Amino acid sequence: MLYLKSSTQGSVTIYKLEGAIERISSSQLQRWLSAPLPSGVTSLVLDFSQVDYITSAGQRVLLAYFVEARSRVRLMIRNASLPVVQSLALSGLDRLYQVTAKSGSARDGRE
Repeated sequence: MLYLKSSTQGSVTIYKLEGAIERISSSQLQRWLSAPLPSGVTSLVLDFSQVDYITSAGQRVLLAYFVEARSRVRLMIRNASLPVVQSLALSGLDRLYQVTAKSGSARDGRE
């Protein structure tokens, strides 16, 4: 099961995710990402501090969202665990999203 808490502060919306992003829960993530963001939002932060792992199904959702939203919104993944950061790096998603690990070491992607 995947849970989401969202908040908006000025031009930044934060989606705090909790759980695993796998085959079944990736459809939930896709629905959340396809919902319109509040007016004036220019950055979307995906807080992965409580994400246990992400499978290729979840990575496909992130890739599809990047392709769809990159011209409208700056996309970031924050507080990801080392295994999640490594998984994103293997798939190349770390080059699309700005990814920061829990330890604070950043892997900056394209905007």
